Amino acid sequence: EALSSSLKANNHHITIETNATIQRDVDCDLISMSPKLSHSIPDNVSDVRGYDKKRIKIEVIRYYIKNYDYQIKFVVGCEKDFNEIEEILSKIGNYDRSKILIMPLASSSALCNTEALRWYVLPHRKHPCLIVKLFIYRPSEIPSYSANNWL
Repeated sequence: EALSSSLKANNHHITIETNATIQRDVDCDLISMSPKLSHSIPDNVSDVRGYDKKRIKIEVIRYYIKNYDYQIKFVVGCEKDFNEIEEILSKIGNYDRSKILIMPLASSSALCNTEALRWYVLPHRKHPCLIVKLFIYRPSEIPSYSANNWL
């Protein structure tokens, strides 16, 4: 929090990336929320139900929407994820649909550009797989995901 305030005081643009499970007051230009969908539960979690209850905090998302410029990015692994996204958005209630981004879960830029986007049917903005394009991961290097997890 002190770091963001110091950077803002020196005219830097600050974007905070968060999974929106913890509410914090920060000095920033944009809150970029990435709520975790159910496919994000790591394989090594022993208490899946406990983890699942903690991964989406609607009241925290509402707080950031009310108090900050924001965007909400969902990482989509399969077509059924859109149902989960719509369920989350309906619980949030008042939000700007133009600030919803969809990014495919992919381990290569080729997948980002083709296969993973075939489910893109809702009126949301596409988010490029910039992280994949900058850092091309091998499937075995992606934490908590197997190569066939979403195909």
